[in-house]
Amino acid sequence: PSYDYTSIFFTVGEPYEDDYYVGDVNMDNALTISDATLIQKYIAMMVDFSDLQLELADVDGNGTVNINDVTTLQKMIAE
Repeated sequence: PSYDYTSIFFTVGEPYEDDYYVGDVNMDNALTISDATLIQKYIAMMVDFSDLQLELADVDGNGTVNINDVTTLQKMIAE
């Protein structure tokens, strides 16, 4: 499928409580490859996420944290 990542960023990238953005799972106020790596570690069951981190990790907004969220975040970062 083809996605418009600009609109995903502005739609899904709305600030959550404490001004964190979707995808910013390490909560450093920046969307970086470190966030994508941390989501991959969560998927591989290497780290645990808080409830807020789970919300932030659901980059595509479908209610599930999976590799699609990592891919979407990587594409957002690359733009």
